[in-house]
Amino acid sequence: MDIISVLPQEILERILYFLPQEDAVRTSVLSKSWRHVWCARPNLAFSVQTFKGKRQDFLITVDKTIQRYRDQRLCVEEFDLCILVDGSDCPSVTFLENWIPLLKHMGMKKFDLSIHSRYSWAFIDMPSVVFGAESLQYLHVAKFVMDQKCIERIVLLKHLDQLHLEQVYIEDAVFQRIISSCPSIETMIIEGCEGLKKINLSDLPNLIYFNFDVVYEDELEEEPCSIEIHAPSSIETINISFGNIWFCKGAEFRNLINLHLRGVDSSLEHMSSCKFPILVWLSLSDCEGLKDIKLFIDAPSMLLFEYQGFFIPSISFGKTTSSWRSELNINYMQINNGYLWFLELNELLNSVSKSRIILLSLNASLSAGSSNLDGLLRICRPRILMHLDMEVVEWLWKLLMERESGDEGDWFRQLWLRDLEQASLEIRESGREEWRSATLSELRKCRETKSYRTRFALKWRQAS
Repeated sequence: MDIISVLPQEILERILYFLPQEDAVRTSVLSKSWRHVWCARPNLAFSVQTFKGKRQDFLITVDKTIQRYRDQRLCVEEFDLCILVDGSDCPSVTFLENWIPLLKHMGMKKFDLSIHSRYSWAFIDMPSVVFGAESLQYLHVAKFVMDQKCIERIVLLKHLDQLHLEQVYIEDAVFQRIISSCPSIETMIIEGCEGLKKINLSDLPNLIYFNFDVVYEDELEEEPCSIEIHAPSSIETINISFGNIWFCKGAEFRNLINLHLRGVDSSLEHMSSCKFPILVWLSLSDCEGLKDIKLFIDAPSMLLFEYQGFFIPSISFGKTTSSWRSELNINYMQINNGYLWFLELNELLNSVSKSRIILLSLNASLSAGSSNLDGLLRICRPRILMHLDMEVVEWLWKLLMERESGDEGDWFRQLWLRDLEQASLEIRESGREEWRSATLSELRKCRETKSYRTRFALKWRQAS
């Protein structure tokens, strides 16, 4: 007999706890001591998607298992259930209303409840018994309607510290009633939900992690959800995608480490008055709320700043660490006023000049002979130029390698040409990791026979 098989029953059960249920069942053939261990594991998972049989057989299997655990007075700490819904007919709900009270008395702490349907629009009302399980510490609900009926039996869920709502329909009053009954929540995740117009997190003093991610199918009809954050002292991470955030003026986020905002349309002006003493990572992506404002960031501990958008924001920073980095990705497909555009870019680069710029990606319209490209080289002094079409490559070859200066009056070009010490054309062939130097004639030959990537590597004179 192997060493593991002689371990005490509770140790064997603990080993099976970390295995998927299908694998746990397979251990019954290992030896005599393993035969019935899986029957008492404290975590159960049933999914109609993986069940081989009819829906009624699936429900009977789940029902018999729960009844057996009850009869043997076994503990169920975690219960993961995915049920089938076809249209409005759902016999699973009747079973669900019977199972949850039984699981509550078995000490259920973690409950994962979701729906599988052939129809993307299939939702059913969530039974009110779910919020009557006061032993819950973790709750994940997916594809249910959470209306007033679902909170008729709600109790104080003082142990619930993780709440994950995914693709549920829930209105403001119901949501606020739920979180007011769950004062211990530390992690809240809201994904793809409908019905929410306003979220106030002031009732969650222990909140550490907050994630809100909603994609609106009809942007013209739906107003993004407004999220109010009054700087709870505990919060460490805020992720908001396509919601409007309101920062309390002058708030101090004493424990906030990560702040990621994407698709925020409301003005972020109030952020300028907030303090982020230990913020490490700030990411702002496609935020219309940065337009027409001057944003000041007070984050002395910041290590990484990321920006992505279709315009150049006006952002300045207070005192920062000596080792912070910035990554800028500006998708500007057409530059109408090149002078103003590069002036704004210059201001942004000056704001992050004390950081190490690990990426400056300008997805702008840069054609051969363009003054925009001259402006880019003058202001940005890039070490690498990538993603260039052949027309631009040939023009840059003449400009960088042959030092073609253009017209005598082209003073803008002269300003950066005199500071360029060295330039080389490099290619990387498909399937290879290393870049190698190449000539323009060699590149033309490669175009006919090989797949490759092209870049110019530039070395600039250091400012004295």
